[in-house]
Amino acid sequence: MTDSTRRARKLLLINAGGTIATHSADPLNFVDYPFNSQRLAAAEVIEGLLSEAGSNTPYAFSGLDVYTGSSLAVGPSTWQSLRTVLLAEIADRKPLDGIVVTHGTSTLEETAFFLALTVPTPVPVVIAGSQRPHGVLGSDAALSLHLAALAACQLAVAEWGVVVQAGDKLLSPWGLTKIANYLPVAFAVSYGGPIAIVGANTGVRICGVPPSIELAAPFRGAPTTALPDVKAVASFAGSDGELIRAAVRSGAAGLAIEGAPPGMVTPPEMEALRWAISEGTPVAIASRAHADASPAPSRVEPEGAVFLSSLSVRQGRILLMTALAAGWPIDRLQAYVREHGL
Repeated sequence: MTDSTRRARKLLLINAGGTIATHSADPLNFVDYPFNSQRLAAAEVIEGLLSEAGSNTPYAFSGLDVYTGSSLAVGPSTWQSLRTVLLAEIADRKPLDGIVVTHGTSTLEETAFFLALTVPTPVPVVIAGSQRPHGVLGSDAALSLHLAALAACQLAVAEWGVVVQAGDKLLSPWGLTKIANYLPVAFAVSYGGPIAIVGANTGVRICGVPPSIELAAPFRGAPTTALPDVKAVASFAGSDGELIRAAVRSGAAGLAIEGAPPGMVTPPEMEALRWAISEGTPVAIASRAHADASPAPSRVEPEGAVFLSSLSVRQGRILLMTALAAGWPIDRLQAYVREHGL
């Protein structure tokens, strides 16, 4: 994919914080920077990128701050704020060729998945994070921003929905999981694989097949109000199921269960889940193993639960939240998941 024109693409940088929008004064501050470094505003992120990339970039950024902290404080209200901003910017008549969103990698897979579900992309929307902040030896922050910008310059990227820039690759948020604490290769995908490779000088080269953009079509009209409170509970050896019962009694609108591979729970947990379903609580079950998809069994236990083959419990929780917000009954979500192999 090449761009033969010389016009600088007009991009919007939406700052949602994270390591990629942080600067450390200590070049050896690889671990403690979240607690003692400078959080950058969008204008400062852009300035830092251009100071390294130079003025001969094929893009020109404007900036907008939505959130400037750690992604550990990001949750449903921030997802909805980002969605509202994205929808407004996309609907605006001003010239806009693409959007880059900064985000911390700790919870990037969750924000990216929610936005992929609920935001249409007539222009490219690329979410970028980094493993090391600006100012640290070997920082990947400026390069990640540059590669995300190159991807956002290509209109064809819009056909793939919201995408994530990770290293030199574009990844789909569907099935995205963070696999490393500090290593440069931070993410893996269990639903498909890398969509494209982005080179600093070579542009975007397709290397895979993206999930169909139609996957998200049923959720594009989901309300922008508060999302239902779906609790995530992890299964573990010897669990008595009381965490499941406690979540239901606390008023949870649904449960997302992280089962032992390939998506199974202890006998007491199974009993608790059957009780939860009998009480009218929707349940989704995923496996904690993500190296491969887990084929759905011929009979899902407990009966009435949604079995997720390719999504993590974190993304399964978001899928259940969004479906409930859209007014879906559980059988419709079950059919949707089966149809798309999720």
